[in-house]
Amino acid sequence: MLADSSEFQDVEHLCRLFQRLEDFYFRWCNGEFIDAEDVNLPQIKKKQLREQLSEQENHLGLRQVDVCTGLNVMLVLLELHRYAQTRDDLKDKINFHPCCKPNTDQFDSHRLLRIIGYSNCLGAFAFDYYFGFFFSYADLSYADLSYAYLNGANLSFADLSFAGALEDFQAAVDSGALDYSNDVKQRRLRWIEALKSGNNPLTPEELEKLREAEG
Repeated sequence: MLADSSEFQDVEHLCRLFQRLEDFYFRWCNGEFIDAEDVNLPQIKKKQLREQLSEQENHLGLRQVDVCTGLNVMLVLLELHRYAQTRDDLKDKINFHPCCKPNTDQFDSHRLLRIIGYSNCLGAFAFDYYFGFFFSYADLSYADLSYAYLNGANLSFADLSFAGALEDFQAAVDSGALDYSNDVKQRRLRWIEALKSGNNPLTPEELEKLREAEG
């Protein structure tokens, strides 16, 4: 999508967009919008949705509106980061880390973990279901993802150095605590080996096997 848009060939324009979205994202993470004392952004968007949606579909509360807004901004930032890593003129200028850059005062290793928990107001495992696909090439270094449910996330080429996510996944599979059948356990182990090699474990063949297993 980004590669096909002529305006995104303008490096300065793309960098300005990234900076504005990143600033919004970290303000959202700090609860600035939903915690505002006066009429806040989620309230405004909720009112607009009530006017636009039918009564049957109109079930979103402030938390749902707030979390959807922040997660969609994060999705765009992840895509900008992924795209920038494919271009030599952008890879050093656009770097997004959901927890902020490691070794800075703003870095919070638990930030992504809290976001994943917050997203559960959309439904159990909502983060993994709706947003896990967009984590290829993501920088998750030093992020604390202990007990995070990312079973369906596409972590191919993601930077998981010191994140502990892959190690936790390996430990959970090996422990037998998740009560996997032998076939499911072997599938998870194949995914782990693929991720260690920097490959996407969800190949067309693997997806077809999942469909067959789920009937």
